[in-house]
Amino acid sequence: MSQNEIEVFQKIKKRYPSIMRYKFKKVMNMIIEEMADKEEGFEEIRIDFIPDAYLWNIEKKECIIFEIENTNYIDDVKWDQLGFAYADFEYYYWHLRLIIVNRFGDESEQDLDKRYWEALPVG
Repeated sequence: MSQNEIEVFQKIKKRYPSIMRYKFKKVMNMIIEEMADKEEGFEEIRIDFIPDAYLWNIEKKECIIFEIENTNYIDDVKWDQLGFAYADFEYYYWHLRLIIVNRFGDESEQDLDKRYWEALPVG
């Protein structure tokens, strides 16, 4: 991790103190297992990549994914995965949010609903 990436993460952490960087799959699986006991079918939710940082808020039924510019490029496949994961979350009245953070620490929340509809096959 570069010095700039560390500084950006520290800036984000001031705004989101509970943000995490590691063990995304483990935490996600624990939450999905817990929620599957309450909501049938919830175990079907999957996010097929590891974000730069994330924040789960069970009380708000929300997962915020952070992608830091210059660490991992979000290609078309990843956008599609995000769109479909967003739709899965919405089905269970959960919210999946994506915040892209540039190298200066400025945040830009992305419209995953729009990405979902763009990812659907035409025809």
